[in-house]
Amino acid sequence: KEAGDRFQSARDLSFALSSMSQSGSHSTAAAAGIRKAWRWRALAAVALIAAGVAGTRWLWRDARAPVWTGVLLGGPERSYSPRPSPDGHWLAFITTGSGEIFQVAVMKPESGNLAILTHASDKGYVNQLSWSADGTKIYYDRLTDVPRGIYSVPVLGGEEQLVVEDAGSPEALPDGSLLVAKINAERQNQVFRYWPETGQWKALPLEMASGIIGVARSFPDGREAVAFGTPIGPGHEAGAHLFAIDLESGKLRRLETGAPVDSNAPGLAVTRDGKNVLFAVSSGNLERILAIPRSGSGVVRALLSLTNMVFSLDAGPDGSIYLDQIERPVDLLRFSAQGGRAEKIATLPAYEAPGAPWAAEENFAVLPDGRVVLTQGTGGRMRLVVAEPEKDPVPLVATGEANSAPVTAAGPGEIAFLIGPEPRRTIAMALVSNGRITRRIPFDKGPITSLASSPDGKVLYCAAGGTIWSIPVSGGQPRKVRAGDYVAVDPSGAYLLVEVVENPIIRLVQVPLDGDAEREVPRTGVLRPAFMIGPNSIGKDGRILTPLGTSTWYWPAGVIDPRTGEITRIPVDYTTDFHGLGWTPDGKVMGLGLDFRAKIWKFQMEGR
Repeated sequence: KEAGDRFQSARDLSFALSSMSQSGSHSTAAAAGIRKAWRWRALAAVALIAAGVAGTRWLWRDARAPVWTGVLLGGPERSYSPRPSPDGHWLAFITTGSGEIFQVAVMKPESGNLAILTHASDKGYVNQLSWSADGTKIYYDRLTDVPRGIYSVPVLGGEEQLVVEDAGSPEALPDGSLLVAKINAERQNQVFRYWPETGQWKALPLEMASGIIGVARSFPDGREAVAFGTPIGPGHEAGAHLFAIDLESGKLRRLETGAPVDSNAPGLAVTRDGKNVLFAVSSGNLERILAIPRSGSGVVRALLSLTNMVFSLDAGPDGSIYLDQIERPVDLLRFSAQGGRAEKIATLPAYEAPGAPWAAEENFAVLPDGRVVLTQGTGGRMRLVVAEPEKDPVPLVATGEANSAPVTAAGPGEIAFLIGPEPRRTIAMALVSNGRITRRIPFDKGPITSLASSPDGKVLYCAAGGTIWSIPVSGGQPRKVRAGDYVAVDPSGAYLLVEVVENPIIRLVQVPLDGDAEREVPRTGVLRPAFMIGPNSIGKDGRILTPLGTSTWYWPAGVIDPRTGEITRIPVDYTTDFHGLGWTPDGKVMGLGLDFRAKIWKFQMEGR
């Protein structure tokens, strides 16, 4: 260690070694002792280095990659949206129990003992919930039937009470007010603050996703909330992102997620210490739970990687994470418009492709020969496949690029669809005979949710960003038709059918292509349409196929007479959640049914 005792050159070291070798037995013994001492010192140094490396690895793992353990909690097969109580002793969640309608339930996480608190079967299914700040009651929303709105129920049991109509996605704040989502005059699902005691409203400048999946979460101090959405008003950046909202001033502050594409699912929560936002994003075929610093500075950390979709999550007082794991396998079914036995054409796993949008999973097109084109996720990529009875689905488009629905038959021999990765998808057309791409049509009016074609294939109609557009296939600028979210074309080419989603209200409007006045399809009876119509929703006789919104989670298949507005449920002997329906050339019905399986998990960091 002392610099003055070190050899100054290799020559000095050689001389010293030579002198020791020429000494007597005493010198030899001394040299051996020196060698033995150096050997032990070397071994000790190696041990210290090894210990240092191991310690560094342990410290790195503890600081950067904590180990989490997961426990599957008890409960019925369809249970989701876990919300631990303020003290962590109870877990509220949504479940069907042994019935068909989703209700509010509470559970003791350590024992699995549960009680279902709500039992109404005529007010629609429960969609989102939130604990009151004092933990004595639970707020929740019902999105269908009348009255629609936000309710509350005591945790110890009692009658549910209507808090406010025509609002959803409740989030309770410390002062007793609520953050809610409500449709404004511009058809935007806007965030509002509502005080139940006074009836006072305060608009906040953020448009959330639809009432089904939009959610805002409050920080424990009640000063800010976080939500995924699009800013409202001038002076804001365009596009949907994760924002912190100052609840006093209404100012928005964007939080960077670090994810390639932000998600709009309600997998959003805040930690109990108020320092981080928990956010679920898709990463390949995995679902990742991120910890995002509230301050906007610091590192975004990936806490968990999961194999199934996360619909909702929350944080417990002890730092644990509660979340649900959702599976939605897809069945393609064919049946008579009068009902009866359903024939299964194909079964596809859902959400296999990274970032698969809802529109792609739930949209399909029937070709003139009766075959069906729909989206399948394979090998981390979305692709269109053709399905027909007694055959495995096969790829349709001859390309290595990602391609998916929305899709529509365009004339007698082509299809139109989306091509390219998110978020830079464009419209393409291909031959049905060999899958060869014939043209690409640039389009930049927003995310595309629906495609339809004129019978001759010369004009495409596209729903994007809440607007219906007319696009000439041969070239030219898109022309705005009207506001709308989904579109279909009458088989004779006389009119468009536009679906306007003002969740939970669904309006169907006939738009003549000769310039005549629009006509809204009347609504009669207790049944109502649910989204979404597709390119084959209108039959040769004008009848409209649509899923039906009911009090249950599962949407049955239905037919609308556009002249009278009469809606008839199709009595199929197969229980599923229809999210797409279309007529076949021979007058049968094709339906895309999504099952729903959900379980609740609790994850804890080791050592806590």
